[in-house]
Amino acid sequence: MSQQDDYLGSQLSQILQPGEQVLHAAYMRRQPGLLMQILLVGGLFLFLLTKAYFAVLTNRRLIFIRTEMSFWSGGPKLLNLGLEQYDVRQLQRVTVSGFANNRSMTFDMANGPAQTLRISPWFKQIAGTKAFFEQVPNLVASGQLAQLAGQAGYAQMPQQAGG
Repeated sequence: MSQQDDYLGSQLSQILQPGEQVLHAAYMRRQPGLLMQILLVGGLFLFLLTKAYFAVLTNRRLIFIRTEMSFWSGGPKLLNLGLEQYDVRQLQRVTVSGFANNRSMTFDMANGPAQTLRISPWFKQIAGTKAFFEQVPNLVASGQLAQLAGQAGYAQMPQQAGG
Protein backbone atom coordinates (compact mmCIF):
# COMPACT_ATOMS: atom_id res chain seq x y z
CA MET A 1 0.00 0.00 0.00
CA SER A 2 1.14 3.53 -0.76
CA GLN A 3 1.32 6.57 1.45
CA GLN A 4 -1.82 7.87 -0.35
CA ASP A 5 -3.69 4.62 0.44
CA ASP A 6 -2.80 4.99 4.12
CA TYR A 7 -3.92 8.62 4.12
CA LEU A 8 -7.21 7.76 2.41
CA GLY A 9 -7.83 5.04 5.00
CA SER A 10 -7.30 7.53 7.82
CA GLN A 11 -9.75 9.98 6.23
CA LEU A 12 -12.38 7.29 5.66
CA SER A 13 -12.25 6.23 9.30
CA GLN A 14 -13.55 9.73 10.12
CA ILE A 15 -16.07 10.00 7.27
CA LEU A 16 -17.80 6.62 7.09
CA GLN A 17 -21.09 6.08 8.86
CA PRO A 18 -21.80 3.01 11.01
CA GLY A 19 -22.32 0.00 8.73
CA GLU A 20 -21.04 1.79 5.63
CA GLN A 21 -18.64 -0.30 3.57
CA VAL A 22 -16.07 0.85 1.02
CA LEU A 23 -16.52 -0.94 -2.31
CA HIS A 24 -13.95 0.88 -4.48
CA ALA A 25 -11.51 3.79 -4.27
CA ALA A 26 -9.52 5.71 -6.89
CA TYR A 27 -7.64 8.88 -7.64
CA MET A 28 -9.52 11.06 -10.14
CA ARG A 29 -9.34 14.54 -11.61
CA ARG A 30 -11.75 17.12 -12.97
CA GLN A 31 -10.03 18.69 -15.94
CA PRO A 32 -10.75 19.87 -19.46
CA GLY A 33 -11.39 17.35 -22.21
CA LEU A 34 -8.66 15.78 -24.29
CA LEU A 35 -8.82 18.34 -27.12
CA MET A 36 -8.36 21.19 -24.65
CA GLN A 37 -5.52 19.29 -22.99
CA ILE A 38 -3.77 18.96 -26.35
CA LEU A 39 -4.21 22.66 -27.05
CA LEU A 40 -2.85 23.56 -23.62
CA VAL A 41 0.06 21.15 -24.20
CA GLY A 42 0.04 19.99 -20.59
CA GLY A 43 1.33 23.34 -19.37
CA LEU A 44 0.79 25.36 -16.25
CA PHE A 45 -2.64 26.52 -17.43
CA LEU A 46 -3.87 22.90 -17.56
CA PHE A 47 -2.42 22.28 -14.10
CA LEU A 48 -4.35 25.28 -12.76
CA LEU A 49 -7.61 24.07 -14.33
CA THR A 50 -7.29 20.59 -12.84
CA LYS A 51 -8.97 19.64 -9.56
CA ALA A 52 -7.85 16.43 -7.82
CA TYR A 53 -10.02 14.03 -5.80
CA PHE A 54 -9.90 10.80 -3.91
CA ALA A 55 -13.04 9.03 -5.19
CA VAL A 56 -14.69 6.46 -2.94
CA LEU A 57 -17.74 4.33 -3.68
CA THR A 58 -19.45 2.81 -0.66
CA ASN A 59 -22.65 0.86 -0.29
CA ARG A 60 -24.34 4.22 0.51
CA ARG A 61 -22.46 7.08 -1.08
CA LEU A 62 -20.22 8.22 -3.88
CA ILE A 63 -17.71 10.43 -2.07
CA PHE A 64 -15.21 12.82 -3.63
CA ILE A 65 -12.56 14.07 -1.21
CA ARG A 66 -11.01 17.18 -2.73
CA THR A 67 -7.23 17.34 -2.53
CA GLU A 68 -4.41 19.03 -4.39
CA MET A 69 -2.33 17.55 -7.17
CA SER A 70 1.44 17.27 -6.90
CA PHE A 71 3.08 19.41 -9.57
CA TRP A 72 5.87 16.93 -10.32
CA SER A 73 4.18 13.53 -10.10
CA GLY A 74 0.56 14.49 -10.82
CA GLY A 75 -0.47 12.34 -7.85
CA PRO A 76 -2.66 13.43 -4.96
CA LYS A 77 -1.30 15.31 -1.98
CA LEU A 78 -2.24 14.20 1.50
CA LEU A 79 -4.87 16.91 2.02
CA ASN A 80 -8.62 16.98 2.61
CA LEU A 81 -9.98 20.23 1.21
CA GLY A 82 -13.63 19.22 1.51
CA LEU A 83 -16.18 16.60 0.51
CA GLU A 84 -18.73 16.12 -2.20
CA GLN A 85 -21.08 13.23 -1.57
CA TYR A 86 -23.91 11.69 -3.55
CA ASP A 87 -26.46 9.11 -2.50
CA VAL A 88 -25.76 5.95 -4.54
CA ARG A 89 -29.49 5.44 -5.00
CA GLN A 90 -29.37 8.52 -7.26
CA LEU A 91 -26.74 6.98 -9.56
CA GLN A 92 -28.52 5.97 -12.75
CA ARG A 93 -25.58 5.11 -14.96
CA VAL A 94 -21.80 5.26 -15.12
CA THR A 95 -20.20 5.51 -18.53
CA VAL A 96 -16.54 5.41 -19.50
CA SER A 97 -14.85 7.02 -22.46
CA GLY A 98 -11.44 8.04 -23.71
CA PHE A 99 -8.47 5.89 -24.61
CA ALA A 100 -5.10 4.69 -23.32
CA ASN A 101 -4.33 6.32 -20.00
CA ASN A 102 -6.62 9.33 -20.48
CA ARG A 103 -10.01 7.88 -19.60
CA SER A 104 -13.07 9.54 -18.11
CA MET A 105 -16.04 8.36 -16.10
CA THR A 106 -19.39 10.11 -16.13
CA PHE A 107 -21.73 9.53 -13.21
CA ASP A 108 -25.32 10.24 -14.34
CA MET A 109 -27.55 11.24 -11.44
CA ALA A 110 -31.33 11.05 -11.16
CA ASN A 111 -31.36 14.50 -9.55
CA GLY A 112 -28.78 17.05 -10.56
CA PRO A 113 -26.08 17.29 -13.18
CA ALA A 114 -23.82 14.45 -14.27
CA GLN A 115 -20.34 14.38 -12.75
CA THR A 116 -17.45 13.70 -15.16
CA LEU A 117 -13.98 12.98 -13.84
CA ARG A 118 -10.83 11.70 -15.51
CA ILE A 119 -9.03 8.62 -14.33
CA SER A 120 -5.62 7.19 -15.15
CA PRO A 121 -6.03 3.43 -14.67
CA TRP A 122 -2.34 2.74 -15.35
CA PHE A 123 -1.08 4.95 -12.53
CA LYS A 124 -1.31 3.42 -9.09
CA GLN A 125 -1.44 6.38 -6.70
CA ILE A 126 -4.40 4.60 -5.08
CA ALA A 127 -4.29 0.80 -5.18
CA GLY A 128 -7.86 0.30 -6.45
CA THR A 129 -7.87 2.83 -9.29
CA LYS A 130 -7.90 0.26 -12.11
CA ALA A 131 -10.61 -1.84 -10.40
CA PHE A 132 -12.70 1.31 -9.84
CA PHE A 133 -12.58 2.07 -13.54
CA GLU A 134 -13.33 -1.50 -14.62
CA GLN A 135 -15.93 -2.57 -12.05
CA VAL A 136 -18.00 0.46 -10.99
CA PRO A 137 -19.93 0.85 -14.29
CA ASN A 138 -21.02 -2.81 -14.15
CA LEU A 139 -21.87 -2.55 -10.46
CA VAL A 140 -24.30 0.28 -11.25
CA ALA A 141 -25.66 -1.19 -14.52
CA SER A 142 -26.33 -4.61 -13.01
CA GLY A 143 -28.36 -3.17 -10.14
CA GLN A 144 -25.99 -4.64 -7.53
CA LEU A 145 -25.15 -1.21 -6.13
CA ALA A 146 -28.84 -0.32 -5.75
CA GLN A 147 -29.39 -3.65 -4.02
CA LEU A 148 -26.52 -2.99 -1.60
CA ALA A 149 -27.89 0.49 -0.92
CA GLY A 150 -31.33 -0.95 -0.23
CA GLN A 151 -29.85 -3.41 2.26
CA ALA A 152 -27.90 -0.65 4.02
CA GLY A 153 -31.06 0.86 5.53
CA TYR A 154 -30.12 4.47 6.20
CA ALA A 155 -31.82 7.83 6.28
CA GLN A 156 -31.91 10.02 3.19
CA MET A 157 -28.90 12.30 2.98
CA PRO A 158 -28.37 15.58 1.20
CA GLN A 159 -27.27 15.35 -2.44
CA GLN A 160 -24.06 17.27 -1.90
CA ALA A 161 -22.36 18.58 1.19
CA GLY A 162 -19.55 21.09 1.13
CA GLY A 163 -16.48 20.58 3.28
